[in-house]
Amino acid sequence: MEISDARTRQQVRDLVVEKGPVTASTIARILGLTTAAVRRHLTILLSDSEIAEHEFAQVGRRGRGRPARHYVATHAARTTFAEGYSEIANRALSY
Repeated sequence: MEISDARTRQQVRDLVVEKGPVTASTIARILGLTTAAVRRHLTILLSDSEIAEHEFAQVGRRGRGRPARHYVATHAARTTFAEGYSEIANRALSY
């Protein structure tokens, strides 16, 4: 895995932790990536059990097409995010 892929995957995971439940298109807009690129990272995060799909209850009539999938962080991702946050806080304090 390339360093840029790992960095992007971490950014995707961090956004799911921060903003979840969140869609791939929302993440793509924030990161300036294509939705397909974000979905590739989401698929890997799903297979690693770092995120999960979130089911919304249907309210009212549903429009055409498949409903957007929403993603939330699992406990594993939240633990990783918490460690990263404390590392950033320590760097800020030492600065």
